[in-house]
Amino acid sequence: MPARRRIAHARLRGVTLIEVLVALAILAALAGTAAIALRGAPALVLDRTARGVAADLRLARQHALTSGRTVAVVLDADARQVRIPQLDLTRALPRRIGLRATGARFADGEAQDRALQILFFPDASTSGAEITLATGPRQRALSVHWLSGEVRDETP
Repeated sequence: MPARRRIAHARLRGVTLIEVLVALAILAALAGTAAIALRGAPALVLDRTARGVAADLRLARQHALTSGRTVAVVLDADARQVRIPQLDLTRALPRRIGLRATGARFADGEAQDRALQILFFPDASTSGAEITLATGPRQRALSVHWLSGEVRDETP
């Protein structure tokens, strides 16, 4: 009977200091990994958004070339959208991504709304534009060449 009490007593004594320290080290490593992952999240959102906008611009160019009709891409900073009305396509921009465009012209009847448009013509030319997407200090620059309609990521 005394041997049974010793075994039962050994099971009830709790955790050792080493076990607590190992558990804390594991938690610290997990917290550090999460902090690093979250710090990079805005950059990933910016990159994904820039790739999506560039893909939309290329799609509009391709549609103008294949359909033989002018296609407009509307950049609406206030509504936080990139729209291609002819294709019934709308890309909502994430809340933390800012949009600025130069070279694009005001969309008909939307000058007061700060909506700008880039026109893609059937001969592959465009109205051209420089588009900047930004979040905090990070920026991505896209350019639409006026003569060739080529969409390029100009980010260094």
